[in-house]
Amino acid sequence: MGVNADLAAELESQQFIFEDLLGLSQKDMQLVLREVDPGQLAIAMKGASPALKDFIFGSMSSRAAAQLQDELAERGPMKRSEVDAAQRDLCRTVRRLGDSGALTLPTAGEAML
Repeated sequence: MGVNADLAAELESQQFIFEDLLGLSQKDMQLVLREVDPGQLAIAMKGASPALKDFIFGSMSSRAAAQLQDELAERGPMKRSEVDAAQRDLCRTVRRLGDSGALTLPTAGEAML
């Protein structure tokens, strides 16, 4: 592999995108949820897949999930740039927690069991 290919592979392995949250264990997702602002989470979830929404709601208490669902419904349509920014912020939090050893980051395309 050339230098550029090595660099590309390294950067790809370090990327963490919002949908990669599905690869976290439920315990790690609960840690993330304690670290993020609920309002920012609601914004970030506007662009989430149904599977990711189910995973996030399933990682919360029923009361917290109901509150978040209410907040999502109340917010209405949002600019894509706002949703993307909230998702990037949440991913930075996950990366920080992973780098500190507080949680285990999944490798690309690999879920935790």
